[in-house]
Formats: sequence, C-alpha cells, structure tokens
Amino acid sequence: MGASMVGRVSQDRYLELVTKARELVEVQSRCQFALGAPRWRSNRSSSTEGKVTARSRRWSA
Repeated sequence: MGASMVGRVSQDRYLELVTKARELVEVQSRCQFALGAPRWRSNRSSSTEGKVTARSRRWSA
C-alpha cells in the first residue's frame, strides 16, 4: 500500500506544512506582542481608571 494520505498530500508533507504553519504563527504572535506591548504600557501609564472605552467594553463581553 502507498504512503498514508491526509487529504491530497502525503502524511509526511502534511506534517511539514503543519510545522511550517506553527512556526509562522509563532513569529506573527511575537511580532504582534512586540508591537502591542509598548502601546499597552503607554495606556497603563495614562489615567484611565474609571473610564469606559470601546476597547474595555469589547473585551469585557
């Protein structure tokens, strides 16, 4: 019997694709964090106590 298939690709190729996709997601996540962390810190340093913003409403739901 031939190689195991996942959809139209071999299982080995599928694992290669999944590994590469995970690497790319990891890189993207690090970039988003690197870009967002300074913004988050600057928001925390300003006085927002007691204020309701669109962002706080969105995340509280």
